[in-house]
Parts: sequence; structure tokens; C-alpha cells
Amino acid sequence: MAGTGVLAGKFALITGAGTGLGKASARALASEGATVVVTELPDRLDRAEATIAEVRAAGGEGKALPLNVLDLAQIERCVADAAAVGGRLDVLVNNAGINIPKRAFEVT
Repeated sequence: MAGTGVLAGKFALITGAGTGLGKASARALASEGATVVVTELPDRLDRAEATIAEVRAAGGEGKALPLNVLDLAQIERCVADAAAVGGRLDVLVNNAGINIPKRAFEVT
């Protein structure tokens, strides 16, 4: 997987990649040759590490980083750490989010 595919040599950052669409995005990008940096909330980093374990088991490359997208300092640190993996970022998937089971006008 690593080094082959249309994204060979590219570096991708995927937020909220411990489960669901973020995890699937990380696996898909890695399957096309991208090195992936995946993030998850600091107290759920084990999920991002599991995603990276799957990527590596399939022959890909990547790294898991903690990130709470509500914290600017964490965002800046995470982007710097992610860019350090490959010297740059080519792909960004802003996937992090939460499900609040309320009507939109009730959410603060």
C-alpha cells in the first residue's frame, strides 16, 4: 500500500478518525498511498491508534495524534505535528463532529 496508488507521496490529516467516516477516510486515503495522520479526542486516542493499526496492517503508513477541535492551541500543535510527519499537508479531511440529538435552533 505505501508508496503506490494515486496518492503516493502525499500526506493527509483526518480529524475525528477513530470511528465511522473518519476511519473509513483514513483507510481509503492510505489504500491509495497517502501517509495518514489521524486525530481523535485526547481521552479517545486509543480509537485513532486502532485506526492507524489497521492502516499499518494493510501496508500503509500513519500516525495518531490527540486533538480537540474546540481548542485553538491543540489545533495549532496538531497541524504542526502532522506537517512534521511529511514536511507538508496535501489533504485535509475536517471530519470531527458530535451528534447532538436536538433541533438545530436548540443547540448552543
